[in-house]
Amino acid sequence: MFVDTWLPARMRQWRLTQSVWMFLKVTMIHKWLVFRECWKLGIPARRLAHDWDKFLPGCWIDYALHGFNGDSQANVVSRQSFDFVRFMHKHRNDHHWQWWVGHSDDGKCLVFEMSDGARKEMVADWRAAAQQKSNGLLSWYGRMRNSIQLHPVTRAKVESELRYSVKCESQRGYQ
Repeated sequence: MFVDTWLPARMRQWRLTQSVWMFLKVTMIHKWLVFRECWKLGIPARRLAHDWDKFLPGCWIDYALHGFNGDSQANVVSRQSFDFVRFMHKHRNDHHWQWWVGHSDDGKCLVFEMSDGARKEMVADWRAAAQQKSNGLLSWYGRMRNSIQLHPVTRAKVESELRYSVKCESQRGYQ
């Protein structure tokens, strides 16, 4: 009887510990890559505070459990909590394009121009994520371009920094 209750609890505890350490490792690698990209883009101050809120206890546990827990049931149960944590993360950090999108009282979507620092940090974040996942940034952006709501001036600057061309991507089938 003791083994039946003790072992599953120990396994859950081990899985949680593993998830937390894996999330720490991935987050620190990402922060290092963003640090380097921010340096290249001339925004050294932003590199230190990047994604600071992921280290808050509420965020930390949700990110660790959602991203690195092999138990799909736990992921389903925590999905709403994780979605809220991600929503808050994107609205606490101005390097996410969602921070610059709002709605007027009549429901009209408002898209504001990003500050230079926020825009460059967003590009640094995207480059770092692409390096971590070994994905091509331009092909990702080509697939996501129509979903990412950017002010026209911001979009032009982002695409210039990415060296992205709609003509080139449409020939590759991303448009």
